Amino acid sequence: MHARIKGIPALITPPWALYATPSNLIPDAHEINHAVRLFEEHSASLIVWDLPPNIRAALPKKWHVIAKHTRQLYPDSSGLFAPLPKHRQKQIRKAEGAGIRLIPCSDVERMLALHQLSRHRKNIASDAAQLRKLLKTIFATPFHSSYMAVDADGNDIANAVFLHHLNETVYGFGGQVRSQYSAVATTLLISKGMEHAQELGHDTFDFGGSEDRGVDQFYSEFGAAKVPRLRAVLAKRPFRRWLKWTRPDLLR
Repeated sequence: MHARIKGIPALITPPWALYATPSNLIPDAHEINHAVRLFEEHSASLIVWDLPPNIRAALPKKWHVIAKHTRQLYPDSSGLFAPLPKHRQKQIRKAEGAGIRLIPCSDVERMLALHQLSRHRKNIASDAAQLRKLLKTIFATPFHSSYMAVDADGNDIANAVFLHHLNETVYGFGGQVRSQYSAVATTLLISKGMEHAQELGHDTFDFGGSEDRGVDQFYSEFGAAKVPRLRAVLAKRPFRRWLKWTRPDLLR
């Protein structure tokens, strides 16, 4: 989509576009090379192009390729996801023993509050107005399931929104109130998402990826495989050095 970054005309991959693409439209090498030529000829001075998971591409040197990743779980030969590791099962028992329960929740403001709380705690920028619009759109469709974890007194302590797309379920959004129960409540929520994915017959549970090392480690401890995901950035002259100075996040 068209955008402006620091006033520079840009083309960027829209948020969530990778999870709204039919699997038969995953690009092959020929299509990637064709896209590269079109981007290089385009009038936009900046291209930020996110490729789908598990796509490998050799791009010209003028492109800056950033190696990112997501984490995914797959069913075994029986069609079932493997049982959770013992320490995750222990966390679920702890959550249930403390009276934590999950309730379906599509209250935008209630879900948004915990998500923003987590982002602010980690000093991660988040546009509440845009996220509010996105959640309203998601909650108006049948392609999601969303839950709030509440404690024994009915207080909100963690939440999760799962997106159901073709043959995969994506852990799209989550937030927590920092407490002794935040980790076990999140484990309970993820377990629910996996259960729902299995009921739908999905062959992939995608954790959505995280650049937070601690969160990524948390995901890995569910047995989720690391799946590469590339971002290709083309900053055309004379803006390349200026963007490297003003928006270094685009180049890492």
